[in-house]
Amino acid sequence: MSIVKTGKTGILLLGFGAPRNMAQVGPFITHIFRGKNPPGQVILEMKARYQAIGGSSPYLAATITQGKKLEESLRKLGQHAPVYLGMLHSEPFIADTVDQMVRDGIEQIIGITLAPFYSKVSTGAYQAETEKRVNAYPQIKVDYLDHWHSQPFFIKAWARKITEVLQDFPPGAEVPLIFTAHSLPSDPPDDAACYEKQFQETVQLIINKLAHKKFHLAYQSKGKRPGHWLGPQVEEMLDELSAQGEKQALIAPVGFISDHMETLYDLDIELKKPAKLGKIDLRRTSALNDDPEFIQGLAELVLAMK
Repeated sequence: MSIVKTGKTGILLLGFGAPRNMAQVGPFITHIFRGKNPPGQVILEMKARYQAIGGSSPYLAATITQGKKLEESLRKLGQHAPVYLGMLHSEPFIADTVDQMVRDGIEQIIGITLAPFYSKVSTGAYQAETEKRVNAYPQIKVDYLDHWHSQPFFIKAWARKITEVLQDFPPGAEVPLIFTAHSLPSDPPDDAACYEKQFQETVQLIINKLAHKKFHLAYQSKGKRPGHWLGPQVEEMLDELSAQGEKQALIAPVGFISDHMETLYDLDIELKKPAKLGKIDLRRTSALNDDPEFIQGLAELVLAMK
């Protein structure tokens, strides 16, 4: 029996969060700093970035759309399970959403982490925050849908998207593919190793479908925390390709399931600067966002949970 038939079940989409407008940028960054006031320069830099992509992040709107489409897909499969959003660093906060689910009579929560690669500091933190709140409701059961980086629907959707964009390049030499994921501190090493391994597995499965020979893995959007981070950074990869004489490249940000600051600013604006200097025709695929095959795959995965 499908898990969503066993009680009043609600789906909880778990994510990092983002500001809805410029006024929310400061509180959002302060929350990431665990309530401590961040340096004024950090706030100014972040506001400039959000201004550059239109004055807000599309992350929450994209997640709301994903939730609606997921709810529709489940309904078409004969299951009714309302979908909620729970964010770690912005409204709607995870704790508040769990409270709302309880008020709505939800007895069972299925948490879906909105990132394909597991890490204690990202997806693990979403789950820890959920557990912290759910502990107040011993009658609530929680299961998680995570570690879905190698699921066939995810691999197939990415292979199709990359193939479509490759067709837009002029015929000739094979276009180098750069797969990217958010960089992560190398410490703790077991956490970084798990994240890196899942990233590598995803890329290899996509490449198996594409039969593409020129591909690279790189990390992006490295934070300011001191210490070693997973690399190479995508800027370094671009320099390397330029030194090799490559004139074009395609970025596939497989570590992100919706377009927001990390793709719209870090890749589309900041990374284009060195690409222009190196005279590389740099393009990227969009994230999967509300891709029908991706959403349908998530719905089927929910129904397959035991």
